[in-house]
Amino acid sequence: MKRRPGRHRGQDSAAALLGDEPGGRVVRLEHLLFEEVDRLFRLEVVDRRVQCVAIVGVQLSPDLRNAKVRYAVRTGPSTPPQRDIDQGLERIRPFLRARVAEAISLKRVPQLHFHRDRLAEASLRAEQVLQQERTAPLRARLEQEQEDRSG
Repeated sequence: MKRRPGRHRGQDSAAALLGDEPGGRVVRLEHLLFEEVDRLFRLEVVDRRVQCVAIVGVQLSPDLRNAKVRYAVRTGPSTPPQRDIDQGLERIRPFLRARVAEAISLKRVPQLHFHRDRLAEASLRAEQVLQQERTAPLRARLEQEQEDRSG
């Protein structure tokens, strides 16, 4: 069997794994990272500046050293300014990375980089509007019952 110069055994499979198309392992790692970071945000992060943040995706770099964590901001009356959210994310980054290292057995835990996803925010807003529309008849009926009782 003749090998191409400059190639070592197993390098073809590594190139396929780390190439443009994410391989099965990379997809599984992205999914695990997403689940763990999302769980940490929902259950363990207590910084008020990032309570409005929803994790929407994780994308690993080809060398698996960096992870782009995409997030959306749920808007509301108590939503902090973006600058405060960015400071909060910077502050909790080491905590998240340490907890990911405890939860997922990896040779090297990727660095986490946060990127705001405005498209996902639009989806969250649309979902909120739909939820309000679904509950509007119920709210109207409850208000009517309260008026009937008091009047």
